[in-house]
Amino acid sequence: IYIFSDLVDALETDDRIAGVLAHEMGHIEARHPVKRLQAAIGATALMVLTTQMPGDARSKADANRALGQLMAAYSRHDEKQADELSVKYLKEAGFDPHGSVGALKTLQDVRKKGKLMKYSSYRSHPYVSERISGLKKSVKGYEDFDSYINTPDRSDEF
Repeated sequence: IYIFSDLVDALETDDRIAGVLAHEMGHIEARHPVKRLQAAIGATALMVLTTQMPGDARSKADANRALGQLMAAYSRHDEKQADELSVKYLKEAGFDPHGSVGALKTLQDVRKKGKLMKYSSYRSHPYVSERISGLKKSVKGYEDFDSYINTPDRSDEF
C-alpha cells in the first residue's frame, strides 16, 4: 500500500490518513484484487465466446457492455465493503473512525474544485456522497437524515 504525499498533505490529520490506509487494507483483507483478477479472466472468456455467437455486431456489443456493467457493479460492492472494514480497523487501532468520513469529505472538496466530470454508467466506485453516508452509518450504528438523503433510491425495500 502506498499513498501520495499530496494526499497526505490534503488529509491533514492522522485519523484521515489512517482511514485511507485502512480502506486499502480492507481491499487486501477481503481479497478484492484476487477476486477482481478471477472475474476479469471469466469476463474475458465470456467476451471471446460472444464473438463466436451467431448474431449481429450490435448484439455482440450489447453483450460486452453488459459484462462491463457487471464488472463495475462488483467493484462498487468491493468499495463499500472496504469502507466498512476501514471503520472496524480504525476502531481496533485506536484511531477515530470518523477519519474515514473525513478523508472522503476531503476527496469530495477536492473534486468540487476540479472540473466537472461527465456522467459514466461504468463507475468503479459509488458516488462519494453515497460512500460518506455508508461510512457515517457504520460509525454511528444508525442512519441519520443527512446520510439518508445521500443514498440511492430504495423504493424496492418498502
